[in-house]
Amino acid sequence: KRTTYQPQDTRLLAYYLMDGNGNDSSSFANKGTLLGGLSGNQSQNCIIDNCLTFDGVDDFINTSIGNGLSLNVTGSDTMEAGVNWINSSAGAATIASEGDGWTFERAAASSSSMRFYVNNDKSATTSALTFGTWTHLAAVFNGSHIILYKNGNQDAITSVGAGYGGLNNSHYGLLIGSRYQGDSSRFFKGNIDEFAVYNYGKTAAEVQSDYANSPYSAMIYKGAAGYWHLDESGGTSGYADASGNGNVGVPSQGTVNVSGIINGGVQFNGVTTTGNTINVSSSPSLNLTGSMSVAFW
Repeated sequence: KRTTYQPQDTRLLAYYLMDGNGNDSSSFANKGTLLGGLSGNQSQNCIIDNCLTFDGVDDFINTSIGNGLSLNVTGSDTMEAGVNWINSSAGAATIASEGDGWTFERAAASSSSMRFYVNNDKSATTSALTFGTWTHLAAVFNGSHIILYKNGNQDAITSVGAGYGGLNNSHYGLLIGSRYQGDSSRFFKGNIDEFAVYNYGKTAAEVQSDYANSPYSAMIYKGAAGYWHLDESGGTSGYADASGNGNVGVPSQGTVNVSGIINGGVQFNGVTTTGNTINVSSSPSLNLTGSMSVAFW
């Protein structure tokens, strides 16, 4: 569990808890839209709390709706997720894709392995996955190699050659559970939990740590109804809620960001009639009726 006030890793572009919604717990608030009747699942012994169940027919998450360009990675990147693949029949299956940039999908029509492509060009392939069993997968592209990990251990590596360059700019946005929107041949069937994307290539030690110390231990706020870093400027998109509950804080009256205890903070002017505030709309997660705690600097 993340220690309160631990600095947020700004290289983390998106972190989806998959707790029945598409909320992003990173500072970028890249909220995903659940499509095709995608539903939460609490009966699959999920990695942490809830997870999402994809039916392999039309379920996927579209993160490009209403979001900025923070997920269009053009350099190195890392993708991590807990995957319970329950489809053993022939056909394609995509865990996630950034279109022309990268794709993590079934290696072949009847294969039980997953392949990670970059720029629709170079790729690496995992060893066989066990259907119906949770596997922590990580795909790293560091500019010179594609490195795949299963349950914290290196499983495959491919050299892309010197001077290969970075990832192509994606024109499709990040999709989870499908490669192209509406492509019925590429939907994933199974459960996905704790999905994260970073804008750098993680080391083997970092991937092992993510697997061994509860997935993404540096970003988990278990039990928090709301957690606002207040590092970003707020602007029109508001202050992201890192708890995963989607309780975005909306600034008013010229709220100013300043240096804080950790990274940024917010300065309030204390004027009664024209004072600046941060407003968080009412939501079920904040309608507390029992015990509670509040902490801040």
